[in-house]
Amino acid sequence: MILHAPAQAAKAPGEVLEAVNVFLPSGLVVPDLVVTDADVTAGDGVSVDAEGV
Repeated sequence: MILHAPAQAAKAPGEVLEAVNVFLPSGLVVPDLVVTDADVTAGDGVSVDAEGV
């Protein structure tokens, strides 16, 4: 994916994920692309809360 290289080059503590479940107060969404804090996905790379996106 094209966004992985810039994220790694910046040494940002984040991850670029495809098709991950995002839990919002109004329900669940599955966007095509998500950039998250690395700590958010350390335990579960399948779903994240909206605050971590």
